[in-house]
Amino acid sequence: MLIKGLMTGKRLFSRCAVILLGSLLCLMLSSVASQAAEVIGRLTAVAGRVDILRGGRLPAIAARKGDAVFEKDFVRTKSRSRAEIRFSDGNVIRIAPRSRIDVSEYAVKRDRRSFRLSRGRIEAVVTKATATSRSPRRFEISTPNAVAGVRGTWYFVYFDNNATGVSVKEGVVYVYNLQHPDQLIELPAGFST
Repeated sequence: MLIKGLMTGKRLFSRCAVILLGSLLCLMLSSVASQAAEVIGRLTAVAGRVDILRGGRLPAIAARKGDAVFEKDFVRTKSRSRAEIRFSDGNVIRIAPRSRIDVSEYAVKRDRRSFRLSRGRIEAVVTKATATSRSPRRFEISTPNAVAGVRGTWYFVYFDNNATGVSVKEGVVYVYNLQHPDQLIELPAGFST
């Protein structure tokens, strides 16, 4: 009986070891796959407390100048903190204090760059190549109630107290309310909405 119990215990131990090793192997492979993801930009400036949620998932990691940014990352700035992301194609996003930007999609080959600003304020400086592209959705920043897209090169977007604001410094930007996407307006330089 004792020998039979020992044999069952050894089999149980062997199965547990196989499951544990398999799980460890899967974890290592997923880590390698995430490291192999394409770097789409880098943090070129970090001041104060800034963190990144890789793929939008916790735990947040403290951001430092030079850190890589990947598609689906969230970048958050705390009070009295700022950050700047320079993307591989030359576009720049400057993130103001108490802001959160989600890099929803950044596919240069498909000419689609979309961000979600869930709170705070950002400044987008878009290259001429991106701004003059023929793609209708080449560079967009959405908030919970509006979308601002490029028809120019330099603009600001903020979201606070359920209000979205867009101010154009250079070029032309299109803006629409998410509940009325057919009512698109174009803002030239010097105008805000």
